[in-house]
Amino acid sequence: MDEFVPLWDEFQQLRLAREHFPMWTEWGIEDAFTAVHSLGLSYLVTVGQALGFAACAEYPVDPSIRSDGVWWDKVTREPMAIFEFERYKDGSELRDKVQNLLIAYHRLNLQPRLLSLIYWTKNFYPLGDEVTQELWSIVMHGFRTSTGQTITGADPRLLRIFEVQHRAAEGSKFSLKGFSERRRS
Repeated sequence: MDEFVPLWDEFQQLRLAREHFPMWTEWGIEDAFTAVHSLGLSYLVTVGQALGFAACAEYPVDPSIRSDGVWWDKVTREPMAIFEFERYKDGSELRDKVQNLLIAYHRLNLQPRLLSLIYWTKNFYPLGDEVTQELWSIVMHGFRTSTGQTITGADPRLLRIFEVQHRAAEGSKFSLKGFSERRRS
């Protein structure tokens, strides 16, 4: 996963975020509607392209799965990374997103080297790590879909989970502070 070190650096430094998304990093946005989701997907495409990947938002990897972000190697044309970006509500949506990542991984012939879930919480209050531990189990052991199809697991080291961190801005707005990685215990 060395090819993703610049991504981890960006998540810490936010250089591209500050350059291209001042409405998120400086001006502040409200935790309303789909503003954070739209900015998150746009940011992932911008970062992917800046790092030399072909990058797309909302890519249909399967008739039933539209991944929030997919990055491809421009030379080999292999899919390198799949992203899901979601708001935490009760935890079931994060499980659904990780299941989507695993299905997409299989549909893309086990080629992606990164499966990443990025989430934020309502009103941007951070969650504890215990919320995310079940997600690695899904990747490691697989799951059965609602239609009874068995989706086999994958190496849990492929999954990287990040929580979007914000700080208070003007009025009821929040600005992007960074991304905190949740670790598997």
